[in-house]
Amino acid sequence: METFNRIRSDKNKKGLSKNMVFVIVLLISITTILIISSFQKENTNNDISTHSSKRSVTVMNAISGEYPSKVNLLGEVVPEWQSEIKSQVNGLIKFISPKLRVGSKVSKGELLLKIENSEYTSLLAEAQTRLSNAKLRLLNEEKEAETALENWKRSGMEGEPLSPLVLRKPQLKVARDEFEAAKSALIAAETNLSYTIVKAPFNGIIVERNVNMGEAISMGYPILKLFSIDKAIVEVSLSNKEYHLLSGKLNAIKAVLKDPDTKDTWSAKVVRKGNHFDKATRMRSIMLEIDHPIDLNPPLLAGQFLTVELTGENINNLLKLPESALTNGGFIWYVNNERTLQSFKASPKFYLNGYIYTSLPESISSPLQIAINPNSSFLNGTAVNPILKEGE
Repeated sequence: METFNRIRSDKNKKGLSKNMVFVIVLLISITTILIISSFQKENTNNDISTHSSKRSVTVMNAISGEYPSKVNLLGEVVPEWQSEIKSQVNGLIKFISPKLRVGSKVSKGELLLKIENSEYTSLLAEAQTRLSNAKLRLLNEEKEAETALENWKRSGMEGEPLSPLVLRKPQLKVARDEFEAAKSALIAAETNLSYTIVKAPFNGIIVERNVNMGEAISMGYPILKLFSIDKAIVEVSLSNKEYHLLSGKLNAIKAVLKDPDTKDTWSAKVVRKGNHFDKATRMRSIMLEIDHPIDLNPPLLAGQFLTVELTGENINNLLKLPESALTNGGFIWYVNNERTLQSFKASPKFYLNGYIYTSLPESISSPLQIAINPNSSFLNGTAVNPILKEGE
C-alpha cells in the first residue's frame, strides 16, 4: 500500500511538471508575439512620421492690385440750422398757429405766434411824434442859422464872430442830434412792434414748443426750437492717417451713408474739411452735406446715427487679406515656390469689413500663397505642406 501511494505521488509530480512546462512555453510565445507586433507597429509609425514630417499650413492665393482707399466711420445727422427762438418783448400770447406743434413742417416767413401789441403800438406812435417834432425843430434851427449868417455878412464885420452862438452853430448841432436820436427811437419802436409777431426764420421742423395760449411771457423766454430741413450735415472724425489717406480733392471723395439697423443707404457730398485737430480726441473732421434730407426715400432724420464709408483715390500694389493673416507683431507669412515659410513686415493702408489692405514689398512679386492663420511658432525657411483654402 505504501509502495502504491509513493508511485502515485511520483506520477502526480510528473504531471505537474509537464503542466508547468506548457504554461512557461505559452507565456514565452505570447511575449514573443507582442514584442514582434510592437516592433512592427513602431516601424509603421516611423514610416508615417517620415511621410508627415512637413507641417500643414492653410493658405489663400493673393494677387496685388489697385484698390480705392476707403475709410469706415460713424456719424450723426444734424440740421444745418438749429434755432431756439426766444421772445424779444414782454406780453400776453394772443395767437398760436396750428402749425406750432412738435413735428410740424413750417415754411420760411410763416406766422407762428402773436403777442399783445397795444403797448408797442403806443410806443411807436410816441416815437413817430418825437421824430416829427425833432424834424420841425431842425428845420426851424436851419432857418435861424441861415438868417444869422446873412445878418453877419450884412454887418460888414470881417472874420469870424467871437462866439459860435452868433451863427447858431451849437443850436443847429443839437437840433440835428435830436433828429437822429428820434429816428433811432422810431426804428427801435418799429422793431419791438415787429417782435410781437413770431415767424419761421427758415424752412424747418418744430422740435420743441414751450408756450400755450393765454400765457404771459417775458423777454428772453424760449418759445420754440426749430430744425432746418433744406440741408443736413454729417460730421465725421478721422485719425491723422485716415485723413491723409483721403487727402485728395473734395469732389473726388465719394461718401455713402448707411443705417446699421435698416441697411438703407444715402449718398452725400463732402463740402469742407475741418482744418484743425480736436483738442480732446486729436482727430480731424470732414463735413458731409445732404440736400432736402426729409424728402428722400426713405427720409434722413436729424439725430439719426449712421455708418459712413468714404472712398478716395485708387492705390496701386495692394494685397487684400483677411485680418487673421496679420500677426500681432505686424507680419504677413507666405509659402514660397520651395514650399518654405517666409514673412514680411506689413504696411497696412486701411482696414475694411474684416480685411486688411497692405502694400506689397518691391522685393516680392505676386501671386502669393498667404498663410491665413499664422502663429508664433512659424520660422522663416521652415518646410511646410500648403493646403489651399476651399473656395480660393
